[in-house]
Amino acid sequence: MNKQNSKNNSPNSQHVDDTFFKNPNRWLIGYEDDWVFHYVFGQNTKESKDALIAFLNVILCKEKNPITSIEILNPINYRTYPADKETTLDIKARTSQNELFDIELQNGNLKHYPNRCVQYGGKLVNLSLEKGEDYDKMGKSTFVRFL
Repeated sequence: MNKQNSKNNSPNSQHVDDTFFKNPNRWLIGYEDDWVFHYVFGQNTKESKDALIAFLNVILCKEKNPITSIEILNPINYRTYPADKETTLDIKARTSQNELFDIELQNGNLKHYPNRCVQYGGKLVNLSLEKGEDYDKMGKSTFVRFL
């Protein structure tokens, strides 16, 4: 992969591409690991976006209206006010059809997970409208969870 064409600002992005995506032994690494999940599907590289598009099209049965392009967004939902809760999603993305995605992998600690899903979902839905826009302009938000 040409570093100049990469939109990933990580100084190690070329290293990740060379050692992970091109490594024939990558099947030995479990995809249920948060770090691996993020590096396979959440990087702003062509390979990662292609993998995420294929993955979402399969699990969401999108053969009639497939996702064709996707933008990986900053996964941090920053506070608006000091008392707000800042959240970090595993993967936040937007398709060319303006559909927002929150894709989460959870391995344990499910005690408060339903409440966290509501919190994350509310913040994602809020991103689909700009100040002053009518609610009929609200874009679609999809939440994908792996437990």
